[in-house]
Amino acid sequence: MLLKRLLAVLCIGCTTITSMAFADEKSFDQAVDIYMKGFKECVDAHAVRGDNISTAKRKYTTYLRYKEQAAAIDQSILTSTQRSLQKNQRYCEKAYENILIAEAEPIIKKGITACEQAKTAYETGKLEEAKIKIDLFDQQNTEALSITDKILDIYAIASKVRSCNRIKKKISTAEKGFQIQEEESQLAIIQLIDANDQCSSAQTLANKPNVKLSDIDAIQKALNKSRAQTKATKNYTAAITAMKNYPDRDSSKQMVLLFDKAASCAQ
Repeated sequence: MLLKRLLAVLCIGCTTITSMAFADEKSFDQAVDIYMKGFKECVDAHAVRGDNISTAKRKYTTYLRYKEQAAAIDQSILTSTQRSLQKNQRYCEKAYENILIAEAEPIIKKGITACEQAKTAYETGKLEEAKIKIDLFDQQNTEALSITDKILDIYAIASKVRSCNRIKKKISTAEKGFQIQEEESQLAIIQLIDANDQCSSAQTLANKPNVKLSDIDAIQKALNKSRAQTKATKNYTAAITAMKNYPDRDSSKQMVLLFDKAASCAQ
């Protein structure tokens, strides 16, 4: 009698365990079905990333929503090794990474194009243009990296970005040199203007109807001062170098005119 009761209890327990196992399997299957709907969205997102980033991101968001719904039914799908679930999740993580790279790539390439223009401008002495273009590269590069730094996993892009950063340093160094040259050029221009003023004063005295002995002395002193100031201007080596190497600069053009005027006046 006791044995029959024990067997009955055991049978009830077996039925309960079997029912629970069946229920767990059913919820797992339901969760997987929902997840696979999302996985399809993930695959589609990866496929369209080259044509339409917004669509790709929208589909990936849909994938995440399905994944969240599936996990709410059965959390084990996130860690289960059954039905390629782990493989599928890794695929979708990589897919999202590729979507972000596809979004960042045209931005960073636009920056690289600006960098190449900066390099050309720098090599032809157009420092102001070079600075504008390298600043544009900086902005585009920063924007692309804010989307994903994985963009630099592409060797060709990473190599060009490194090259652009070297150009950026050269332009920065040249900019500091430019400031020194411009400061010296302004000092040289002031001195040349004074030299020409002295020469003009001498000419004015020399052209008087009745030139006195005292006038001759004043003329000689003015000419001597004009020549000395013109000669001293050549000590501004940075300004002289800029005048020769960068003749298109306004300061260089002004210095050339003032030197020519001083030379003409002193004859």
